[in-house]
Amino acid sequence: MIMKEAIIEVLNLHKAFGANLVLTGVDLEVFRGETLVVLGGSGSGKSVLLKCITGLMTADAGSIRLLGEEIVGKGERELLPLRKKMGILFQGGALFDSMNVFDNIAFGFREHEKDMPEKQVQDEVMRLLEVVKLPDICDKMPAELSGGMQKRVALARAVAQKPGTIFYDEPTTGLDPETARSIYRLIKDMELHFSVTSVVVSHDIELAFTIADRIAFLKDGEMAFIGPVDELLNCTDEGMCSFIGSFYQAGMMGHKNEETQRKT
Repeated sequence: MIMKEAIIEVLNLHKAFGANLVLTGVDLEVFRGETLVVLGGSGSGKSVLLKCITGLMTADAGSIRLLGEEIVGKGERELLPLRKKMGILFQGGALFDSMNVFDNIAFGFREHEKDMPEKQVQDEVMRLLEVVKLPDICDKMPAELSGGMQKRVALARAVAQKPGTIFYDEPTTGLDPETARSIYRLIKDMELHFSVTSVVVSHDIELAFTIADRIAFLKDGEMAFIGPVDELLNCTDEGMCSFIGSFYQAGMMGHKNEETQRKT
C-alpha cells in the first residue's frame, strides 16, 4: 500500500475575532499532488483558514505544519522561505494596478531572482501567458482586463516561481458560468504543467465536483466532512445535503431546459 505524503497538516486550529468564534478546532491534511477543495457557506471561515495556513493571518491556537515545519508563532522573516514554495491566487486577483500585465508577472522574477537575465524573464513571462491562454496582452493594464482575464494573469503570476503548492481563494467569484468553467480547466492545467498541489477555497459546488480529488466541508468552525466526491454525495448531514442539493436542483433544471429545447 502506497503511503500518501501529507505536506500540510492542520491540528485543532482555532481563530476568533473578539467574541466571534470562526475556527473552533479544525483538523485537516493535504496530500502531495492532490486537489483539495474546501467548501462551506458564506461566513463559514474558509478564507480565514486559508490565510492561517499560508501565514497571512496568525492562528490563536493549534498547529499548522507546512512541509513538516511548524508555522504557528513564526514571524514574517521566518516564513519567507516557505512562502517562496507556495503561490496564492487571491479572490480579487490582487494585481498591481500601476503595472502592465508583463510587469505584474515579471515582478516575482525581478524581486526574488535578481540575477536572472532580462531576456530569460521575458521568455518566462511569455511562456506563462501561453499557459493561461493570454499571449497577446502584455502591454495591457489590469483595468483594461475582464474579471476572468485578471484571474488568469494573477494565476500566471502565482505560478511564476514554480511553487509546489497553489492556494486559491474563491477563484470563480464574480465570474459568469462560462468564464468560471474556463478557470476550472485552468486549475487542472496547472497540475499538468507544474505538478502542483492545489488547495481551493470556494462556495462553488460545480467547481468542487469538477476538479476535486477530495472535498473538505467547513461547518460551525470545524470540518464536518473530508473525503472524495462520491462519499459527499452519500452524506446524511442535513446542512451539507442542503448545501449540495441546490447544485443538483440547478443542474436538473438546466438538463430539463435542454430537453425542452431539443423537443421544440
